[in-house]
Amino acid sequence: MANMWPRYMPNWVLNDPRRGAEVRVFQELENIFGDDWYIFYSRPWWGISPKGAEIDGEADFILAHKDLGVLFIEVKGGGVNYDPEKDQWHSIDSFGILHKIKDPVKQAMTCKHKFLDRLKKIPEWPKNFIKFRHGVIFPDSSSPQNNSQTIGLYEKFIFCFSDEFDHNLKNWIEKRLADHPQLYEGKREVGPGEDGLTTILSLVANPISLRVPLKREVEGDLDTIDTLLTGAQLSIINFIDSVPRALIEGGAGTGKTLLAAEMAARYSEKGKHILFTCRSAPLASFLKERLKNFENIEVLNFENLSVKIEESIKDKNLNNINSWDVVIVDEGQDFDWEWWDLINSISSKKESLLRVFADSNQAVYRLRDDLVTRLNVQSFPLRINLRNTKSIAEVTNHLYKGPLIEAPGPKGEWPELNLTKDLNEGVQLALMTVKNLIKEELTPPNMITVLTPNAEVREQVISNLYKINIPATNAMKIGKTSITVEVAARFKGLESPIILLISDRELAKNQEISYVAVSRARSRLFIFGTISGSSLEMALKNKLISAVSG
Repeated sequence: MANMWPRYMPNWVLNDPRRGAEVRVFQELENIFGDDWYIFYSRPWWGISPKGAEIDGEADFILAHKDLGVLFIEVKGGGVNYDPEKDQWHSIDSFGILHKIKDPVKQAMTCKHKFLDRLKKIPEWPKNFIKFRHGVIFPDSSSPQNNSQTIGLYEKFIFCFSDEFDHNLKNWIEKRLADHPQLYEGKREVGPGEDGLTTILSLVANPISLRVPLKREVEGDLDTIDTLLTGAQLSIINFIDSVPRALIEGGAGTGKTLLAAEMAARYSEKGKHILFTCRSAPLASFLKERLKNFENIEVLNFENLSVKIEESIKDKNLNNINSWDVVIVDEGQDFDWEWWDLINSISSKKESLLRVFADSNQAVYRLRDDLVTRLNVQSFPLRINLRNTKSIAEVTNHLYKGPLIEAPGPKGEWPELNLTKDLNEGVQLALMTVKNLIKEELTPPNMITVLTPNAEVREQVISNLYKINIPATNAMKIGKTSITVEVAARFKGLESPIILLISDRELAKNQEISYVAVSRARSRLFIFGTISGSSLEMALKNKLISAVSG
């Protein structure tokens, strides 16, 4: 059996339907070769472009044999198509839809050259002409029926199609590593030998290279969770169409904001005029951006809504507030009790619709029965957690009291707690973790959110991140290339793949804010601070990986 790195496929890869082809190739390579072969899966590389920019990528598979040479393989599952007129490669999904993909041969060639460049800089690397080859495996695509000897301007023998993969993969690999007749300065290509193989192992199989970047694990969690948005959840939108006044309630992660936005978009397409309001300014900013391409949707947080109504009354221009056919309220549990009089007044037209989304956590919010009576609405429950992994949902559930909610997503990782002697140490540890996530774990900044106990700590974190050349912004200006840093209480209705929570005792003792902060994390949760004797500590008890500091 071949020496496989990693020894076993990670669960996040096995459970990712997009990586089915890579899993099959991994298993086949493991079975057909003996222990004189070394096979590396998903090896990252880093380099500098001709213009000086940093670039990175990965090799799907690297095969190394001390005598036969080194082969770099790119794998593309499903159907594959090449358009010679546009010089464009496509994958074909199960619905027959084309998706643009990178040139697989170029990807394999780039990996080959990047790794060879790095190896040549290592003193122990042999000075001979080492045999380095590349190839592409299409395990689901059959060989073209025409007589062409090239595909996408590349020689046909570079590719391994489904028939050869199923019956003769070993032979194809050995052919790719066969000797070429030409000489290089009077010398033939040779294998890397024992010394070269040891150098390759030191480069691509050391503990840092071997570990799959956390980014990939998080992406696997998110892909699994996103497939859970079933018709059963979305059917609520259609089911309540005939109900004039509705309360849609569910705990954190049940998709309330997602459904509210989808509902607003659908009413817009029907020509309705919609008011979408919430309490949080960052949430309103997020919703405005999400719905910007739909007509007749006005997104206002309640403070701005109140100002608009006061000005309309003062200017006697009531058309501004009487034209809404649909009023949608998100995070309704945060509305002050007297605000509902205003909501009732602007949604009192005979044909108008009222849709209120609210959290059903009775441990920290007003009982639902009060809201149902006050607004004269019909209630519809949401019972599926569409945001969190099972591990994060389990912690959230310890801060929740209300209707049962199921979390069918992947198990994920338990939250990591970093206990500190004071808040400042928590800030410093959080900054170190952010730097590690980006530099070592290859995590894009926009997958990371830091939540703080107050605005002073938020500004401190943003300032310190800029000092280490990591762009950061608050939740009002969420960017595609920056980390989000926000006060935990202001992050209601929003979410992030990775949450770093910096907590002081006041935040940890506040069950509502602890509930909000923990439940924002989709895949990973890191906590830094002092939480002893708090609601947050009780929720985390026996459910975490502890890293005690100081």
